[in-house]
Amino acid sequence: MNLPLVKEAVASQYGAALDMMENAMRACPDAHWVDEKVTVGQQFWYLVFHTLWWHDHYVSPTEESHRPPAPYTMDEMAPEYVYPATTYTRDQLLAFLEYGRDRCRERIRGLTDESAAAPCGFERSAPRWVSRGARP
Repeated sequence: MNLPLVKEAVASQYGAALDMMENAMRACPDAHWVDEKVTVGQQFWYLVFHTLWWHDHYVSPTEESHRPPAPYTMDEMAPEYVYPATTYTRDQLLAFLEYGRDRCRERIRGLTDESAAAPCGFERSAPRWVSRGARP
């Protein structure tokens, strides 16, 4: 594997996806950020939070090591599923996005041939951190 090339490609594509998320967050009209006409699970702020929370989760080295930054909790993992007690603001979630972007960059920078080939650290996911694809 050409690890520098893989790291550059992953960083570029992942960075572009996070940029698109940021653009959507900034472009969302206030009336749609919190729309009391729909359930919490369908409100834009919650969809952003949910996406960023799971992004943060999967950037962690292992499932057990994931601890989101305050004010976020582990409630997304609760079997009885509990929505956040508060509505997160655009600024709070933009800060969470930047936190996640920094963690992602750090994780990609730290990849070695060994860590890229190692199991991903999540029991529900068997793939390697960087999948090499099918071999003939």
